[in-house]
Amino acid sequence: MAARKRFIAGAVCPECRQQDKLYIEDDPTIARCNACGYEMTQPDEAGAPAESPGEQAVTLVNFDRKKDE
Repeated sequence: MAARKRFIAGAVCPECRQQDKLYIEDDPTIARCNACGYEMTQPDEAGAPAESPGEQAVTLVNFDRKKDE
């Protein structure tokens, strides 16, 4: 069975600059471009610099609502 591609909404490929073409499959640490084949990996350590200056870094943050006291 082929792996299902999950596209990353709003992401721009650093190589071909096309939007909404980056996807992940089974390994969520590797993103690939459906248009040009570019592949990028997530850094091993949080806050580590990107592998090349053209790469984008995205951090997801989950904020909890403050409960009324």
